[in-house]
This record gives sequence, structure tokens and C-alpha cells, in this order.
Amino acid sequence: MAFGRITTDDVALNSGRKKKKESKEALLRKVQARQKAIDDAGGEEGGGKAVAEKFAWEAALSRASGEKVLDDPKLLQKSIKREARAKKKSREKWEERTAKVKEQMDAAQTKRKSNIKARKDGKMERKMDKASNKRNRPGFEGRSDGFINK
Repeated sequence: MAFGRITTDDVALNSGRKKKKESKEALLRKVQARQKAIDDAGGEEGGGKAVAEKFAWEAALSRASGEKVLDDPKLLQKSIKREARAKKKSREKWEERTAKVKEQMDAAQTKRKSNIKARKDGKMERKMDKASNKRNRPGFEGRSDGFINK
């Protein structure tokens, strides 16, 4: 018996990929389109009752199969706004972190430059001291102005 060869009628199961979850904006547009279809058919009271009932049955069957049905426009709008606020807050935090990192890098760079400059100046100072001490000749006082025998 080979289980890998079992097939079903459902094409989505055979594809091997999960269905991508619809965005809240797309769901909101779908709900608004459904409401427009009901209104165009004559509203909830008139001829649109059959259309509304059809959508209600679809939602009920989906719920019975275990799917989450997101069909409340107010809740969807609220959710979209909440996600937008969370994104904005996250973006601000990210910008704050990047600014802090840049500031730290600048501070490190200035410290490095000052350390290099101090080292260079110290080296020059030592060279100058050495050069001034070289002019003193052992056994003589003061500097030499040139050769002794002129």
C-alpha cells in the first residue's frame, strides 16, 4: 500500500501549499462588496433577502467547518487601525534604535580620531625631545655649533 499515491478531489490539498491568509483590507473590501450586492438586490427587507441569506449560509458553513469568518466591517476597520498604530509604533522604535546606533558609531569614531591624534602628537613630542638631546655632546656644555676645528 503506497500512501503517497492517494489523491483527493480537492485541488488545494494536492498542491502541497497552504492557502495564503487574506489581508484585513481585502476582507473589508469583500464584506463591503457583499453589502453592496445586498443593497443592489433590494436591501435586507426586499429582494436582497435571498442574497443576504446566501451569504449568511456561506458564513455558517464556513464556521461549521472550523474556519474563522471575519465579516463584521466595524471590527475589521478597528483591527486595521490597531495594526496601523502598531506598525507606526514599531517604525518609530526602529528609527530610534538606528539613530542610537549611529550616534554610538559617531562617538566611537571621534574617540578613535582623538586617540590617534594624541598618539601622533606624543610621538612628535618624543622625537623633538630626542632630537634636542642629540645636540648635547658628551663632555661639553651646551650645544655644538658645528665642527671644533674651523
